[in-house]
Amino acid sequence: MLSKETIEQGKLEALKQIDRMKYEQELINCGVKDIIKLAIVFKGKEVMISEAK
Repeated sequence: MLSKETIEQGKLEALKQIDRMKYEQELINCGVKDIIKLAIVFKGKEVMISEAK
């Protein structure tokens, strides 16, 4: 099982990847204004979902 620290690290890496890869750009190009960026990290039954600020 992942420790809380490992899940937290995974969450931070996922949020960095969202920004680095600019996944929202296609939505912005299509005129979408309200975009919610979520990082979802899981291991087995343990899940952490975080929203980017």
